[in-house]
Amino acid sequence: MHDTERDRIFNEWLAGHKGILFKVVHAYAFEHADRQDLFQEIAVQVWRSVDAFRGESSVSTWMYRVALNTAIAWTRKEGRHLTQTRLVLLWETSIFALIKIARSPGTAETDITVTITYPQ
Repeated sequence: MHDTERDRIFNEWLAGHKGILFKVVHAYAFEHADRQDLFQEIAVQVWRSVDAFRGESSVSTWMYRVALNTAIAWTRKEGRHLTQTRLVLLWETSIFALIKIARSPGTAETDITVTITYPQ
């Protein structure tokens, strides 16, 4: 396949299915810069793999698998612990909850830490 044909197919697939890629990116990267890096990594891998698409599944399923495998590899390569921290205002009070969710790479284990701060 020529690069121009690959580019055409890639652009068509990306336009139709980028939402799938964004879901994977948001599940594996929590900082804006990391999300940009991971999206670029996934897009490059999809572009490189266009020739490997055999049509045995839908394009969206295939792109999801490429994105997921790339995100897992990116997480391992970067040594990231998939940590997400959120500051939440609890229901119309002055009480804040700092919620930290950390997943260990390569495992399904998740540690959740909640810190409650009260107004002084």
